Amino acid sequence: MNRYALVAVAVFFSFAFMAEPRKNPVEDSVIHGTVNIVFANQNGFVVVTDSMQTQQGPSGERQIPEPAQKLFVLDDRSVCTVAGFGSATVSSAPEFNIQTAGVIQDYKGQLAHQDAPVGFPAKLRSMSFIFDFYLSSIANLMEVMRVQGSYSFHLILAGYDTDGTPKLGTLSLRPVVSTGASGQRTISVVTETIKEWPVGKELTYSLSGQWNVAEEILSNPTHFMDEPSVRRYAESMNADRGSSLSIEEMKQLAKFIVHRTANRHPSVGGEMQIAVLQGGGIVGVEQRNFAPAPTPLHFNLFTGGHLEGHAISVSGAMFLWIRNQFINNPALSIDGQYFFENEIVHCRVLYDGGFARLDPTNRIRDSVLVIGQHADSKSEFVQRLVHDFPWREVVHEKR
Repeated sequence: MNRYALVAVAVFFSFAFMAEPRKNPVEDSVIHGTVNIVFANQNGFVVVTDSMQTQQGPSGERQIPEPAQKLFVLDDRSVCTVAGFGSATVSSAPEFNIQTAGVIQDYKGQLAHQDAPVGFPAKLRSMSFIFDFYLSSIANLMEVMRVQGSYSFHLILAGYDTDGTPKLGTLSLRPVVSTGASGQRTISVVTETIKEWPVGKELTYSLSGQWNVAEEILSNPTHFMDEPSVRRYAESMNADRGSSLSIEEMKQLAKFIVHRTANRHPSVGGEMQIAVLQGGGIVGVEQRNFAPAPTPLHFNLFTGGHLEGHAISVSGAMFLWIRNQFINNPALSIDGQYFFENEIVHCRVLYDGGFARLDPTNRIRDSVLVIGQHADSKSEFVQRLVHDFPWREVVHEKR
């Protein structure tokens, strides 16, 4: 069971609904693709990324014209870049649409309300936890909706620790598929690597996304000596392991690498996003003003479980239940809950007027539906709840 315990809050809506089955599968998609480059030495940090988005949908991959934010300022002394998973849109469950930008903006807001500055290691590990949770949730939901997607994710954190030490950190997540209690696939997005290191005098760098061109240039600069920025890089590496490279020289080198990468990979291109850090903080960001991304829904996730013989009531918290088995439960309350592709057998299912989602992908057998006193029995939601599933019996409690 995964819980978004760090910043979880209860989310309330004033309506109840159960969405229609998916009608336009073309709208369901996952967006990814990028190149991220971070250079750092005794002179500071240069962080450069592109803005291209690649959309993976039912008809394959395509590049879309709208730029995406891939460089994020977390506070006055750290930035991060992201590669891999960018966003996912599920037309039949839009409340669970997710954007990497929205998750990071939400996290940035949490940082701003802390009583004391958050250290570099804590930022890296807390973001690992948060993205593990959200990517696992959306991957399982998309799996239920039969939507293919790529949920690998890579984050680079650059900046200064609370004691002023310059540091680089990387975080990589990958999906792992297992078989749940019901025999269905369950996807967990787990932290594959997480590491950090201090920046010294000499040049150090971190790459993510389509990094192969960058590695070719940085490992074999003699093949690209007609480019001034590469020639200067080679000279500095030979003279002092890159400690003499200035901020401007590192910036020009990173820009050249992005251009060369875009020439080879269609998933890279568009406007560059650039940040410079020196002297313990951020001194400049070159980036268009992106509209705020939607804040992700805060919830708890339960997948692949076997729950038998006990009442299920989670008042005050919201759960997303995916591919679980509910067997012989005398009081399975669906108020405030979302259910996708679960098996509900010999249960007494209770609905009392709150927001809820019992998706048509759920399999219900030999179970009773109880409509509570506070539910509007004439509402569209209740009518569909009653008629869209093979209940053994429907009971309306008297007011």
